[in-house]
Amino acid sequence: MIDQSGIPWYNSGVDDFDAYVANRPFARDGEASVWWSQSDVISGPQTATLDFDLGGTWRIESFAFWNILGSYGFDSFDVLVSDDASFTDAKLLGNFTAVQQPAVDEWGEEVGNYAQVFELAPITGSFVRLRSTGGWVWEEGFNEIAFEVSPVPEPETYALMAGGLTLLAWAQRRRRAATAA
Repeated sequence: MIDQSGIPWYNSGVDDFDAYVANRPFARDGEASVWWSQSDVISGPQTATLDFDLGGTWRIESFAFWNILGSYGFDSFDVLVSDDASFTDAKLLGNFTAVQQPAVDEWGEEVGNYAQVFELAPITGSFVRLRSTGGWVWEEGFNEIAFEVSPVPEPETYALMAGGLTLLAWAQRRRRAATAA
């Protein structure tokens, strides 16, 4: 997530992502809660690269993207995942197209955008790169991004689980042998 200023009440890796996006939260457009590309770049299409440090290795299953209303929003972007901050081992998850999903207040005014959720083939990584591949105008931005993540079990966890299952199987076999005798 950028800074959660645009989408309160969600903590990545803590809150239930599916339940959160099912409630159709919207991010308000506003200077304080929007990431903007460099402005006044008139030559060629807009491009930008943003890297997100997830603070550890996580299993990434999907992400929600809150675009900006109007022609300043992102058009298309690539998402890459990596285990290192330099992205030398980056895996391209795909190219995605952002859409406008306006949230309207009680007076019919557009006040922000609903989340667009992108499902992924689950992958593990520590860093995510968002690379804009085309914007609509000389400056582009978006409100927020949130990743659906879950902890990656450590190898020791698998060893403990295998050991526990082995002990259960051994105890069950011993119990059967005792009742058969």
